[in-house]
Amino acid sequence: MKNKTSTKKVWRIKLDVPSFCVSEVESILTPHCASISLFRDEQKETWNIEGLSEKKPDLVLIKHHLHTVLKNFTPKLSPTIDTLTPSDWLKTHVLTFCPIQLGRFRVKGEAFNENKNKNIFDICLNAGTAFGSGKHPTTALCILALDRFAKKNTFPAFSI
Repeated sequence: MKNKTSTKKVWRIKLDVPSFCVSEVESILTPHCASISLFRDEQKETWNIEGLSEKKPDLVLIKHHLHTVLKNFTPKLSPTIDTLTPSDWLKTHVLTFCPIQLGRFRVKGEAFNENKNKNIFDICLNAGTAFGSGKHPTTALCILALDRFAKKNTFPAFSI
């Protein structure tokens, strides 16, 4: 397994914003960040916005843009900047990923042995840049659709 630990420092800028200004804040952060994530906080009725960058974001400039664009908004938005600890996300995922069963299929990483139940079919889905655990709703729904199809149809044995 290749080591996915990043030695580069990754900067994170975070702030909570009301729903009405999410797109404006996202537009302000976009030039400063390689990626931006949005998380709705149902209890506070706000959005948590996090941006990641390999360069330290210019907090003074970002605050200036926020206050210029949202000059009539009170209270003023207060972004924070910190750094993320490098980690081997792939190793962590492999060690914590437990197989999940969806219908007659079991999604597992290659670290897990084959199951002994001949009525359950293993799908080996190792974590990578495009796929992870099989827990994502679209992956789960595709596997459940295969399960439903397999119950209604007969076809020659196949290898997944």
